[in-house]
Amino acid sequence: MPLTWPGQAGAENEKRWRSPRRRRARAWPTTRNCGEETMVAFALWRRCPAAITASIGLLMAAIAAVSAAEQDRFPQRPIRLIVPFTAGGAYDVVARLIAEAMSKNLGGSVVVENRPGAGGNIGAQAVAAAPADGYTLLLGGLPMLTSMLTSADVGYDMFKDLTPVCGVMALDSVLVASKSTPIASIAALKEKIASGAWVTYGTQGIYTPGHFMGAWFAHVAGGKAEAVHYKGGSAYMTDLLSGELTFVAATLPVYFGLRDRLNVLATLSQRPLAQVPDAPTMTQAGLAEYMAVDWRLWAAIYAPAKTPAAARDRLYAACNAAVRAEKTKETFGVYAMEPMTDYTPERLSAFQEEQFRKWKVLVDKLALAK
Repeated sequence: MPLTWPGQAGAENEKRWRSPRRRRARAWPTTRNCGEETMVAFALWRRCPAAITASIGLLMAAIAAVSAAEQDRFPQRPIRLIVPFTAGGAYDVVARLIAEAMSKNLGGSVVVENRPGAGGNIGAQAVAAAPADGYTLLLGGLPMLTSMLTSADVGYDMFKDLTPVCGVMALDSVLVASKSTPIASIAALKEKIASGAWVTYGTQGIYTPGHFMGAWFAHVAGGKAEAVHYKGGSAYMTDLLSGELTFVAATLPVYFGLRDRLNVLATLSQRPLAQVPDAPTMTQAGLAEYMAVDWRLWAAIYAPAKTPAAARDRLYAACNAAVRAEKTKETFGVYAMEPMTDYTPERLSAFQEEQFRKWKVLVDKLALAK
């Protein structure tokens, strides 16, 4: 007997059609009949659109409330602040000072973790690949920028894979030589390079700022110097003191720790530094050409890209308060560090783009890029 629809067959077929089993089957459509599901949903929507719209609105509001509550409780576990250099250097000193203050401001722990290697790239790669939840941060800065300008692939893009959180400090450096060598002035170093003698200098890694500081000085002096790359600052300072290296560009915190055994040749600053009053600037030493760029190292805190804005803003507030704290300013002053106060994520982003453009000119002149 062919299948017929209600109204087309006799009473028996009509009875089967309206049985409770058939009604239940039609009341709960399955995925095997997507067209029927769509019709049911559309029918419900037509019957009570206001109620459904209100329900969706309540659901979205509840989700937003939960998300806001989670951000209000941020952080709920320790935050890692990765330093891409060895312990004891300028970035490490700054990181530990800021981490302590941020911990108090956030009401949770900020733990410093050193991840040295590849001129700072290993630590930066780790943060770029970390979950974007605000619990993994990087104390980065100028070394990341110089690496991007010189290497074909550093494993991350500081403009795409990281988001700026807060400016921390800018730091001056000095050229130094061991007192065990005859190099006691910037003029003596220039003369040795210009003579064609074998001259070496140490760096914290290839394409780090210290690499360019030494290479540019050799360029300005009219000669050559061999760069010797190390994994961390303490190693190259050991070799400098033993006389295996001719000179290095050292940050002031590193210099102060060894000042009794070092000759400071010149500062790499635009102005004289009160912390080293006897050291001339490059301009005062007759090498104004050396100051083609602003040589100050700068440091800032970054988070993985797409970190929620609420978490980033809370981190910025805690970081900026740490930078503005009196204890921080006093410590920064001892080491000639300039606090980068009120460097919001937006201001920091504009700053690093400007620095990128200026350093690209120097990198192109030295032709050190791969």
